[in-house]
Amino acid sequence: YAIPTQVDDKAEFARAVSNITGKHYNTVFHLVNNNGAFIWVKRKLENRMYEQLATLNIKGLNFVQEDLRVYPQNQLLSHVLGFVGIDNQGLGGLEYKFDRMLQGNPGRISLEGDPRGYRLASGKKETREPAQGANITTTIDIYLQYICQKYLREGVIENGGEGGQVIIMNPKTGDILAMADYPEFDSNTWRDSNDTYRKNSTITDVYEPGSVFKLVTLAGILNEELVTTKTVIMVPQTLPIGGRTIREAHGRSEGESDYRTVGEIIEKSLNVGTSLLAIKLGQKKFYHYITEFGFGKRTGV
Repeated sequence: YAIPTQVDDKAEFARAVSNITGKHYNTVFHLVNNNGAFIWVKRKLENRMYEQLATLNIKGLNFVQEDLRVYPQNQLLSHVLGFVGIDNQGLGGLEYKFDRMLQGNPGRISLEGDPRGYRLASGKKETREPAQGANITTTIDIYLQYICQKYLREGVIENGGEGGQVIIMNPKTGDILAMADYPEFDSNTWRDSNDTYRKNSTITDVYEPGSVFKLVTLAGILNEELVTTKTVIMVPQTLPIGGRTIREAHGRSEGESDYRTVGEIIEKSLNVGTSLLAIKLGQKKFYHYITEFGFGKRTGV
């Protein structure tokens, strides 16, 4: 930071500082070309830049140590963790959601001073000790998270995709063990990334479940014990229902049997077979299981 009133040669100050920090000469000159008592020149300096500036020994140029949030794993879990701003305030992900809890309370020292900004020797001094912020423990398995991101990245690139998402959940508890989104970004350098890359699309984008929805039907009918995975059902190639005709995505071979087990219906993702299971389950119970899985409800995320 700089104290403009202490800078003797403001043009030389601006030239020297701009050469090291990369800030435009006019920007730095404008900052110090006044009679202010304090002005930020550049914050969160890298060690190399700090050492270069310190060796200049320029009058009016001072340094203060600040806390810096560091993400040692870089891109790993960045969409979930989020990122922070210049004052370490949460701007995305868990950092934003739990910002107040994580921040704690900063310490403060209040002093009485004169109009020039100097402390009065006989003035009052009030001190408030800082309080540490809380810690947050997630359910993420860091090994699974790494594997998720690695193979998701490779899969999207190999297939020429625009992006992809993966969520691994413990089915017994609902705990999220991994949550990956691609393209990725580095939480340490989030300003260098595209805005859309920083969005956690696994929880913000609308997802059309498609054939994944067949598992809702299966879960319901198995839970009601109306069938087992070995129950055999006659599955025609088409099924008129609700003014429409349900068809399979692929035709059958000549002589292929129309009989399928429930397990085979799901394994082969048969549209007609799954529709028959839903009819057997019944409208009310089918709707019950749809809502139990959370469809049509806010996620709370």
